[in-house]
Amino acid sequence: MTTTGGMLATVAVALAALLPLASSQEAMMCPTWEENPWCPCYNNDYGIFMECPMVSLDMVSKVLGLVTNPIHSLSIYDLDPNVTTLPSEVFSQSAGVSQLQISHSNLQSLADGSFEGLEGSLEKLTIKHCKLNSIPQAPIFQLGRLTNLDFENNNITEIPSFAFSKLTLVSLNLKDNRINLVSDYAFDGLKESLEVINFNGNNLSQLPLSSLRKLTSLKNLQVAFNRIPDVHLDEHNGLPTLQYLDMSSNRIRKIKSSSLSGLPELVSLSLYMNSINSVARDAFSANPLLETLFFSHNNIRHLARETFKYTPKIKTIDLGNNNMQSILGGLFMLLRA
Repeated sequence: MTTTGGMLATVAVALAALLPLASSQEAMMCPTWEENPWCPCYNNDYGIFMECPMVSLDMVSKVLGLVTNPIHSLSIYDLDPNVTTLPSEVFSQSAGVSQLQISHSNLQSLADGSFEGLEGSLEKLTIKHCKLNSIPQAPIFQLGRLTNLDFENNNITEIPSFAFSKLTLVSLNLKDNRINLVSDYAFDGLKESLEVINFNGNNLSQLPLSSLRKLTSLKNLQVAFNRIPDVHLDEHNGLPTLQYLDMSSNRIRKIKSSSLSGLPELVSLSLYMNSINSVARDAFSANPLLETLFFSHNNIRHLARETFKYTPKIKTIDLGNNNMQSILGGLFMLLRA
């Protein structure tokens, strides 16, 4: 029979074992509401999440000083419209942030020391729906762990030489800017790391192949909603590692025999909402891994019987909203069921 004293001893031992865990969980906790009524904060399995809407940057800095553990995700948005430059030392009291998002503000530039305190922790930086007019090289070059950079919906017009040369980016989002010029050396330094680029919604009149061809790990390229009139991705100008290409809503009229011959790893191709009226019978002869093809909303009237002869793995073909007058027998004959 277990005595009362024995039971109490067992409980005491169990509580003692839980004390370090409780202390650890307490250390991970957000500041109390009394300490921080400005920035909602919560914990989950990934860590600490904090949002600071319509809060001054001085107050953000103060709140960060109350958190003793690194923050997984910090979002700052709807800043005072008079704030046009992100000053230095906002994050200097921080214990670290893995993902930082600043959005819906009038930020036009970043001070050189903007990310002081985040050099060893920041992995993803998002500054979107702001008014950045150039790539802020000096401040981002301090972020040694940064792999994901998102500058969507700003006023950037040019990607200069060596814009990201001190970083090891895997993903770069430049969607919905005003980019019309990309230097031949824009991505130097990212040769082996960069896998994803999003140029959707810019003012490109041609693919920046001189810079893109240097990227030996590029898998996903999105350049929809630009002003590109043709596709010249032949063996001499190809992207041999590319798997996903989106050139929808451009000004492309023809897909020639050599247009895609420099894309041997291509799996998905999206060309909807162009003005395509001609597709060469061997247009896909160098794309044996192609699985999805989106050709809707063009002016295609005819496809040769051999068109899909070279793509035995294709699963999806979207030809909706074209001017197809007939479908020749045998067009889909070689496709897998």
